Amino acid sequence: MTVWSWIMPLVVFCLAAGITFALVQSIANWWAKRRRRSPHHSEAATPSSGELTLGPVAEALARGLPTPEATRSELQRDLWAAGYYQAHALTHYLALRTALTLLPIVGALILALLVQPEWIARVLVGGVILAALGFSLPRAFVVLRGRMRARAIERGLPHAVDMLTLCLTAGMNVPQALYRVSQELRGPYPVLADEFLLAAQQAELRNLSFAMQQFADRTQVAEVQNLAVVLGQAERLGTDIAGGLLEYAASMRTALRQQADGVANRASFWMLFPSVLCLFIPAVIILVGPAVLELREFRAFSVREDLRRMHEAFQQANPQTPVPSPLGPSISAVPPPPALPASEIPEGSPFQ
Repeated sequence: MTVWSWIMPLVVFCLAAGITFALVQSIANWWAKRRRRSPHHSEAATPSSGELTLGPVAEALARGLPTPEATRSELQRDLWAAGYYQAHALTHYLALRTALTLLPIVGALILALLVQPEWIARVLVGGVILAALGFSLPRAFVVLRGRMRARAIERGLPHAVDMLTLCLTAGMNVPQALYRVSQELRGPYPVLADEFLLAAQQAELRNLSFAMQQFADRTQVAEVQNLAVVLGQAERLGTDIAGGLLEYAASMRTALRQQADGVANRASFWMLFPSVLCLFIPAVIILVGPAVLELREFRAFSVREDLRRMHEAFQQANPQTPVPSPLGPSISAVPPPPALPASEIPEGSPFQ
């Protein structure tokens, strides 16, 4: 029994489990988005952004790998930035990371007991590599999700501030304006709509400054932090909020335009490398190729001429010794055809 008879079922099982988990997660996210976009969905419901559920064993698995308090704080901020606001999100994340780290090691140890001795080292190395991936990939996924949500918030924030200004100009207070803006942004910017809805709920429970500061701490976006400062100062000083928001929206658009110009300017520099790689090699072939071919032909011709002159010089020095030509068989070395008697030559032959 070869090692592939044990590895292939394990690989197939892992692929099937991963595809099934991804499919179930996609269906759950789609259903959650559909419920949030439904007009019958309750406006006062707290937005949710996915689940990290492992059942009742989550607490035990979360304690499987020791995690310092500073690392737990960083993980909690990353989970908030990724949209996981549940109280048990950190516990489920640690449980998932522990499971993905320990299962490959246990599987590799069990498989090492079943394979041939020369495969044990490879199996153990593969288990260590899979364990390292299981430890690092959840953090990478959470960070990537947080960056995607931050970009979505940055893109929709100028429009949200304009709509918020219109609502405040129409006579609404700030929590009502946040509710209204969250309803209008549900289609194009669902992430920002959820954040505005949560900020409105917190503003009703405590105050606007606390709600906006929590909003900035969750998303970790600089523009949201500036918006929180603008609204907080306007509430404390009693100034016109609508005018400040108009100026802030204009400054945000200017900053986004400058960022786009910077990205466009850097794009020409980064496009230089593939352009050089794609054009340099064909240009070298076209320009240098004919010269290389001509040089090869000239060198071959020179070698043939040198060999012919050497052969002629040797023939002149040794006229009695037949020497085959280095460029081909010597004519003198080929025996002449036998001569036919005159009686055997047919009449009318050109050889008569």
